Amino acid sequence: MKDLNDLFFYAQVVGQRSSRRFAVTDVGQTYYAHCRAMLVEANAAEEAVALTQSEPDPGWSRAA
Repeated sequence: MKDLNDLFFYAQVVGQRSSRRFAVTDVGQTYYAHCRAMLVEANAAEEAVALTQSEPDPGWSRAA
C-alpha cells in the first residue's frame, strides 16, 4: 500500500492542473478517480468518528 500522503498529493496536483503541457493519461485519470474516492471516504470516516466522540452514548448513564 502506498503512503496516503502520496495519494493526496497526486490528487491535488492532477485536480489543479491548468497547464496545456500537463496531460494525464487514461490510466492516470482512473488512478486519480480512485484517489479522490479514497480521500472522500477518509474524510467521511474522520467525521463519523468525531461525531461519535461528541455524542454521549445513549445506552449508558451515570448517577451522581
